[in-house]
Amino acid sequence: MAARVIAFLLVLGLWVSARVHAAELQIRTIDGQTVQGEYLGTDQNVVRLRCKYGVLEVPSKDIVTMTAVAPLPKNSEESNAVAVGKQAPEETRTFPETQIPKLMPLIAIRMAGEDVPEPTHLERLDLYRGIRTFSNNSNKGREKTIARFQDLGIKAYPFIAAAYTQPFEIGDKIDLLRVLAVPNSPFTAGVFHETHRTALALLNQAEAQPPVLQPEYVQNAPNMAEQLNAGAANVLAIEEYASIAGGPFNTLFLLEVYKRRYSAEKMDLLLSDIGRDRARLSSTAADAGQANSYWTAQDRQMLCEQLLPLLFKNNDDLNLLARELLKKLLPPGYPKWSAAQETWVEWWEKKAAFK
Repeated sequence: MAARVIAFLLVLGLWVSARVHAAELQIRTIDGQTVQGEYLGTDQNVVRLRCKYGVLEVPSKDIVTMTAVAPLPKNSEESNAVAVGKQAPEETRTFPETQIPKLMPLIAIRMAGEDVPEPTHLERLDLYRGIRTFSNNSNKGREKTIARFQDLGIKAYPFIAAAYTQPFEIGDKIDLLRVLAVPNSPFTAGVFHETHRTALALLNQAEAQPPVLQPEYVQNAPNMAEQLNAGAANVLAIEEYASIAGGPFNTLFLLEVYKRRYSAEKMDLLLSDIGRDRARLSSTAADAGQANSYWTAQDRQMLCEQLLPLLFKNNDDLNLLARELLKKLLPPGYPKWSAAQETWVEWWEKKAAFK
């Protein structure tokens, strides 16, 4: 902590020395995001910067580094062009790409404001018993367990998150996650996120292994193709559950998954289907405009700031993903989809859509 304070003071001193040269500040936050703008002052441990998208307020406790950025030198190429009477080239205005926020801290912050009831003693017994017998239960018994857990709602989430965490138990875990596939269940995203990461790692591990010739005495063992198809089905099932549960956090979870999937140099044929994924992502935000949903104006703005740069990527799949979701999140009056990026930037600034 002391080292961090000293570093902060040194950087602050650097800014003071650069102030006379109209320097800007560049701030890096604990979640990896970088913002830059004109320093407006610090009030109650909140640093205020003016950037081209408005005034930003960054709590000092979230700042990792703060660096003074020197202004453009007077003898630069652009300044020289103006000096000899030439028109300096105008820079095309674009949407900046920002790092996707960390999902788990966002969920924790929002849940801190929720009144989450504790399960009663009898409810705990039902939860322990249901999870202990789930793997060996019949299909009918599993359906009864799933229905009972759905009745308990958010009380069951921690028990489901802690159940069947070993790689060989992934099938049971995926089946148990059906409990969470209930509309208007935004806080399920944390469980989906962690299980999806495990299922995807297992699939990638299986894809990397060379084919193995089974001995003759091994009967009915799944071959390589069957194992890969089963692994892909697990990954896709979680994404389907998240699209049903809906809400801002599941939308952010799926956006991160699909952005990585369709930005990859090599397409994963077992997982990629832009029509399916576009529909699922859009379905996750189906309740974004409803008054009784968990969506806030800040949720919609945060997701729009992630999507708008994708709208102008040289990638048709990312363009489609962004467009379908933006239809659910943007306020009315937005430009035509064929409009130039600069037109969109100007509209976004003037609209101050969610402020």
